[in-house]
Amino acid sequence: MQTLEQYRAEQKERFAGIGRLPRLDPEGFQVLGAAQNVVAERTANRNGSSEGLEPETATDRSTGQQTRIRHAAGQMNGMEKRYAVYLDIQKACGEVLRWRFEPLKLKLAPATFWTPDFELVMPDGKIELHETKGHWEDDARVKIKIAAQMFLEFRIVAVTHDRRSKTWNFEVFA
Repeated sequence: MQTLEQYRAEQKERFAGIGRLPRLDPEGFQVLGAAQNVVAERTANRNGSSEGLEPETATDRSTGQQTRIRHAAGQMNGMEKRYAVYLDIQKACGEVLRWRFEPLKLKLAPATFWTPDFELVMPDGKIELHETKGHWEDDARVKIKIAAQMFLEFRIVAVTHDRRSKTWNFEVFA
């Protein structure tokens, strides 16, 4: 798994001929320099409240146990909202041209699909699919590995967030 610093070093190598790279603070959340005002407007509403960040639960009728409600398609959970803010910063800095949330669904096998959380278009025109995970279920890791083998035109990246160090960690599947 890559740390933010390793990922940025890799990005720096990728874009060596393009020109300046934006500067981020060590936590990777606050933009330094000219892009700061652009990001402040776009992220004010997303950071200002913790509303909707707690996982919803429901009672399973057959067992009576509390279970987590599955992710609703097209709606961001708390981690996805925080990562969207991070992507807005990356976009304002020019490290990402554009991004979309759950834009496509990939068929891996009959009745087996994977919907990546984010599609990123990078400055060099390449497309990356990012999957944010707070906790890995076995089937999720298997689906991402299969997708990476089947869809070579995409760079598939798993994204986790370390709350203690406040850093994004990136794991590239090849």
